[in-house]
Amino acid sequence: MRLTWYGHSAFRVESGNAVVLIDPFLSDNPKWNGGWEPVSEGVTHVLITHSHHDHIRGWARFPGARVVMPRVAARKSPQARARILAAKGKIDERLEVDDPGFAYPEADEVFGERMSVTCGDLVLELLFLPGHSDCTSVVWIPALATLCSADYLVSPGLPYCRWQATEFERALERMNAWVDELGVERIVPAHRELHVGRDRVRAALARDREYMRVLRERVCAALTEGLSPDHAARRAAREMGEWRGEDMGKRERQDRDNAQRVAVEEAEQAS
Repeated sequence: MRLTWYGHSAFRVESGNAVVLIDPFLSDNPKWNGGWEPVSEGVTHVLITHSHHDHIRGWARFPGARVVMPRVAARKSPQARARILAAKGKIDERLEVDDPGFAYPEADEVFGERMSVTCGDLVLELLFLPGHSDCTSVVWIPALATLCSADYLVSPGLPYCRWQATEFERALERMNAWVDELGVERIVPAHRELHVGRDRVRAALARDREYMRVLRERVCAALTEGLSPDHAARRAAREMGEWRGEDMGKRERQDRDNAQRVAVEEAEQAS
């Protein structure tokens, strides 16, 4: 199911009498729910892939369902939780959403590297895959040959690296290896289009891997010329827009964010 906010996809997996929800991004304002009215009956598990505000909304709407999330996300410090809730509050205010009683998710079950959840005849594998954030996980459904990739591959050619660039690159390499190892035929990101068919999956991964390779190359070149990390990131970000050859509008700000993360890493390694 695709909701209105940010084109977010909240996934409902049903098998037999069991229902599992992945990142149920729901609001008290029904217009943001894409017309979907959540039904709590039969929901056995709510899976949260990571702690960013658009993935933790709606977690408490299903009485009796077990909330599952990565251990790193469940153990966020009070300061980190406050930042996440503050970010959510700003978005709520801008979108005129009244949600004053919202609280950070309380997990019934947590996992480290992986965990299996049964949904009727289906088995869902939760796989820890940090890179987009320090607590990101993805969900693999073997019987459907489908990988729910959270915020990986949300816009191929414009990665959303919100934590460490090196870890993000490693996550892309792991997913690329999984295509053959697991037999991935479909990748469903939490935002924007699906990637259906092994060729399209490989192509999407290749675009993001190449983007990160070129970005790091451009940042390193600027640092070698003596630019400060900030100025190196600014120049590399401009060059990535030209390299991509596509106007991404306001989303091009992500080039700057990605470049800054690479520049920090490279500067630290050089010091």
